[in-house]
Amino acid sequence: MPDAIAPNLPYSGNRTKWALWVVMGIITLSLFTVFEYSNYPNSHDRFWDERYILVPHIVFGLIALLAGPFQFSSRFRQRNLALHRLLGKVYVVSVLIAAPLGFILTLKRPPLLEFAVGVQASLWFLTTIVAFVTARNRQINHHRQWMVRSYAVTFFFVSDRVPFECPFF
Repeated sequence: MPDAIAPNLPYSGNRTKWALWVVMGIITLSLFTVFEYSNYPNSHDRFWDERYILVPHIVFGLIALLAGPFQFSSRFRQRNLALHRLLGKVYVVSVLIAAPLGFILTLKRPPLLEFAVGVQASLWFLTTIVAFVTARNRQINHHRQWMVRSYAVTFFFVSDRVPFECPFF
């Protein structure tokens, strides 16, 4: 009987992984379409003043956010190694642009916010650089660990809004 159950275990892991990505996607879409968009009229002047920094930060941050899930798929990586590497480079460039811009956006804000976002941006930048260097040095296990860290920081920019934007928290 255990032999009949064993072949289904990897599939259930895949189902769990897909469920996690779907939940993360729903959280992201709901935060940015419902809550951020609803706050837009209140922050129109600030947006207009910072548009040359904010728009590239959003675009490149979104590219990094969307590229990440593909990078974590073993099947995708095995079947499309060249595309995995290309998406990895796109992810790295996106982070290297978005992270400093995120820090710049917090200047002239309250000191605690400036410090917190500065730490986040620095961690995002640092974990991504280490992940890239370990990949270039063919230290694949270390590369995977650092990519998990980098994407965790990437997704933190979404998840840290949950307590502030969602009315049920």
